[in-house]
Amino acid sequence: MPRSRSAAIVLVVLGAAASCKRAPTDDEVAAAVLARHPLDPMANREYIDLDVRMLVAERRELEPLVHRASTGAHVRCGRGAGELPCRIREERYGGYTSCNESLFVHDGCVAAMRVTCSASADGWPFAAPFDVDAFGLGQPSGNGLTFAFRDDPLLAKARVDRVGDLGPLAPVAVPPELADAYDTLTSPLIGLDLGEACGDPGRPGRGHVETESLVRAGRFDLLRNVARSLNKEGRVFAARALLQHAEPLLPEDVTVIQKIRATKQVRQCQGCSLGFTDAAEILPDPAAR
Repeated sequence: MPRSRSAAIVLVVLGAAASCKRAPTDDEVAAAVLARHPLDPMANREYIDLDVRMLVAERRELEPLVHRASTGAHVRCGRGAGELPCRIREERYGGYTSCNESLFVHDGCVAAMRVTCSASADGWPFAAPFDVDAFGLGQPSGNGLTFAFRDDPLLAKARVDRVGDLGPLAPVAVPPELADAYDTLTSPLIGLDLGEACGDPGRPGRGHVETESLVRAGRFDLLRNVARSLNKEGRVFAARALLQHAEPLLPEDVTVIQKIRATKQVRQCQGCSLGFTDAAEILPDPAAR
């Protein structure tokens, strides 16, 4: 009996020691990443070091979203344990690499988030092995990495709470060639611009090309969903396209467009300046057609 009791005590102590194992610091993780990969002689060591430290910190902050898949719980926005720091949009800079974050919050929780980290075409070959290792998330794309998170039940609730008066989304089949356009116009994370001549080149703002692709394909069912989406500018793009191209304009289209006309402060560039206007300034009253 005494021997058995001693063994049990030893097992309990060992178990407690294992559970109290200290997590490595960001500096320790960064040092391990830097040690795992040979440095190209042409690379700037300081830039690589800055990239790794930035991405290790970014990865740590995203841990609540990574673990959400196993718990199923919504991830709160805040500074507490298991919460994600609340930043609606932020850019971070390393050496070769910079990261752009977009966050959509509803009921104090993260409904969607996208992090895109990229380098120049010249810098990416130097940074790639270190960046992929340090970040450990997302998929390599072009000269960088992209991590995307969606809490679909919370997004559905956000749509009902915020634009539910526009009616439900219809079940639709989105072909691969239109998927990017549809996602861009409906995503609450993507900033669109209704301006016709933006920046030095005087190009139409983001959203024009995507809307035109749905119109050319004759996919007014997709445009009707965009008009009921969480993207404020996307809704105006869709309403305008329906007004100009849908024949016939359905009675429910008229109702939705009239509600969208009440939207305040949609983005419309003024050349190189960021500008805003009310939707009623862009959309004619469909009842006056």
